Amino acid sequence: MDTLFSCRNCIHNCAQGLNLGRGVGYCLQWNSLIRDPADTTCKYLHRKDLPRFLVEEGLEEHATEFLKFPTLASLSTKRPIPKERYSERIGWERGQFDPLILLAARYHRTDRAWVLIQTLSGRVDGRVSLAHSALMRRYMNQCGTWISSYRLVLALVREIDAKPRFDSADLVILEGDTAESVSDDAFWEVVFARFAAIQEYGWHAGLDELIWATDRVNGALVEFDWTSLQPELAAQRENWTALIIQHAMKEGEFFPRDQYGQTPDDRPDEAR
Repeated sequence: MDTLFSCRNCIHNCAQGLNLGRGVGYCLQWNSLIRDPADTTCKYLHRKDLPRFLVEEGLEEHATEFLKFPTLASLSTKRPIPKERYSERIGWERGQFDPLILLAARYHRTDRAWVLIQTLSGRVDGRVSLAHSALMRRYMNQCGTWISSYRLVLALVREIDAKPRFDSADLVILEGDTAESVSDDAFWEVVFARFAAIQEYGWHAGLDELIWATDRVNGALVEFDWTSLQPELAAQRENWTALIIQHAMKEGEFFPRDQYGQTPDDRPDEAR
């Protein structure tokens, strides 16, 4: 079973990752709890670990394989999985309450999705950082454009060189694993998820420097060496920030005012 194509590695399950978030997940695509996220998937899978344009062929093959399932399905048995509503009460009663799962379950109830996404920026908590990048990508994908997302990617770029940290309770430690090895895997999972978000924004905006952001760090990413990668990211943070702002200004989309003098901060938001 390939967990790369499971709900654990899907942006619609923003609160979990391949190595992060124990217990049940929550799918924003279907507004449903995910009882076994490592063995659950659907035809709308959007991988967290890599930008969509690099894995489009694999995602299309996966979608074809699960085409007959209207919602969620099991990876191993190829059987449908019924949707299940979230209950905060049951979470508390069973001692399984998870604030990030609650956030995901309440996401569609917010008036302005981007406001909620912005509240997740500026964190060193690795699991929150993973959720931040996943929600940003989902929002951008739902909008189908970069125009309403430049402010979100600016916040993500601002923390691109921040070292993620992990609570041991968030690590998914399977039999034979050690906390140290899982923590290391989770670390790089967050790093690659951040890159993927920036690259997808670059794809939408048509900015080659961001599309191929992984090539802009002098090979430090290939070595999996944070001490080499961090200064490269710190340098690129300023370049990428300037690039995003200049591009948005050139296109007339950097906090523009409408005929009523309102900025995007004032207007209602429909995207989810």
